[in-house]
Amino acid sequence: MILPSSEITHWMQLPEPPQEVE
Repeated sequence: MILPSSEITHWMQLPEPPQEVE
């Protein structure tokens, strides 16, 4: 699953990135 750069940045800003993204 490939996410847009904006989504990747959003996850990286979280204290704990989700292990499973659907």
